[in-house]
Amino acid sequence: MRTTLSIFSFLVLASVLVFSGQGIQASSVSDALSYLTTQSSSPWIVMAQAAAGQIPDTSSLSVSGSAALDLEAPMLAASAAGKDPRTFFPEDLVAKLKGFSDGTQIGDEATLNDDIFGLLALLSAGEPLLDPVIQQEKAYLLTQQAEDGGWAFAVGGTSDTNMTAMALSALIEAGLFPSDPVIQSAVSYLRSAQNDDGGFPYDPASPFGTDSDVSSTSWVISGLFKAGEDPASWTKGASNPLAYLLSRQTSGGWFDDGFGENSFTKLSTSYAVIALSEASYPVRKVSRSIPEISLRVEGSGGTLCSANVKAATALEAVEAGSLQCGYSYVIENTDFGSYLSSVAGETAQGVSGWLYRVNWISPSIGAADFDLVQGDSLLWHYGIGSTQPLRLTTGSETYTTGSQVSGIVQTYDGTSWAGLEGASVLVAGETFQTTAGGSFAFLADESGVFEVRAEKEGFVRSPIAVVIVGESIQELFLTVEVGEGSLGDEAPTTPEVAFSVSSSGISFGKLGPGGSVERELILSNEGTKDLQVRSQIKGDEAFYFLKIDSVLWSSFQTLLVAHSEKNVSLNLSFPSQFSSFGIKQGTLMFWGQLAGS
Repeated sequence: MRTTLSIFSFLVLASVLVFSGQGIQASSVSDALSYLTTQSSSPWIVMAQAAAGQIPDTSSLSVSGSAALDLEAPMLAASAAGKDPRTFFPEDLVAKLKGFSDGTQIGDEATLNDDIFGLLALLSAGEPLLDPVIQQEKAYLLTQQAEDGGWAFAVGGTSDTNMTAMALSALIEAGLFPSDPVIQSAVSYLRSAQNDDGGFPYDPASPFGTDSDVSSTSWVISGLFKAGEDPASWTKGASNPLAYLLSRQTSGGWFDDGFGENSFTKLSTSYAVIALSEASYPVRKVSRSIPEISLRVEGSGGTLCSANVKAATALEAVEAGSLQCGYSYVIENTDFGSYLSSVAGETAQGVSGWLYRVNWISPSIGAADFDLVQGDSLLWHYGIGSTQPLRLTTGSETYTTGSQVSGIVQTYDGTSWAGLEGASVLVAGETFQTTAGGSFAFLADESGVFEVRAEKEGFVRSPIAVVIVGESIQELFLTVEVGEGSLGDEAPTTPEVAFSVSSSGISFGKLGPGGSVERELILSNEGTKDLQVRSQIKGDEAFYFLKIDSVLWSSFQTLLVAHSEKNVSLNLSFPSQFSSFGIKQGTLMFWGQLAGS
């Protein structure tokens, strides 16, 4: 923020309050909130109240002015209060703000602050990361980072701590990791700008004064929290940013830069409340229901991705898939909209390019405009518009050793499915051809878990079908709710086949990212021969983290001798960055083959 206060120097208070924990912060925030209740409301007061855990009064939120910047603070405030900027105001502010985009940047082309806050405002409203304006602003801000790691208020200007703190917050919110060199360079700039009193000036190189001030220090603190830094550890001299900020609070609850209470005081106090509440920007985002869908990406040379992802549009799913499957991609913005031009180095050329289908249908609108719904099946593939997809189905998912596996390969013409003759069916290094009507068959002469797929020149290869071959198979239904809470119980069942398990279903209850929970099962061999037992997981990928007897489910095997039983442990642990929330369901299959076969 650029204010007339920033160009004057002032005396630093002689007494320095040393930061000594969240108790002081909580008291400080409470006193500041009491002061703010005596002031006329503003977007920043709403954000401060939301950051401190209060329910803000949004009745006075409105837009005054006609510039892009005039929309951005009200949008951030509405989102912080849990209101959708699309519907809370008399007009859709998300659409209106996007209307200020010229294809490169938002609003005044001479300034950066409206771009930084524009990106924050759109992301606070829940706009997807692959939205064209989001991508545009992200790319533009990356080009505007100065050599010293900071950002300026105006294009080509001198870096300042305020814009740098907000720019790094916006870019992290737009998908950059705190470890990214861009963010680390910005953090280094901020560290170099810190004064010996622990606080921060607006511009550490300003000829008009470089004293620390409340507003700048507050915004830097919030930016540091966003970047995963602990402001309390940023000790300079005998102080740190939090201690400096607390030292500026008056007995009336407001924060003083040495000029007494004035028209700017309620703003600087709001910034301080947000910082001392350990909040960053945006303070809160609008919660939008994003569907979970299945994604498959097929390149010319093979399958690039097969995963369950959360995405609002068909184009956004490309990014969500890349985070899980690791492929690179390029999205280009043109006068006709955004389109996917390259995946894993395979680039559109001539009449060939990247096409998408939802539930096998090829939509007539661009992928950025196609809204997905829960349970959709999305296919991205490289080819021409007439390229048809293949589907392979088998008569069953489970077979006994020595039996015949049969199935059919079909292709979809946009209206109906039809069997395809001459397609190749690949399984365990062997290839079988489909006959008239698309049928195929092969002998399952070995026990194991096999992936079966179909392909033919000029068609999109089929999804993989899994076939399990063994003497005896048992299935357990798995559920887990990713979040916070208590754990559930198993339900016993009666054995049905040669070997059995002690439960037909396992509930892992509620489990948060970074959490772990363990369950116990008993495998019983009720037959007359020894069995080698292995496992297979189907369903949601949340269960791909499951370990059985301390090894990943895909590596589990155990000898179960005749007329015996064995206790096994099931451990489900999520990595700390796991972010696919909700109730997950899957199936754990134990299958056995005769020992020694």
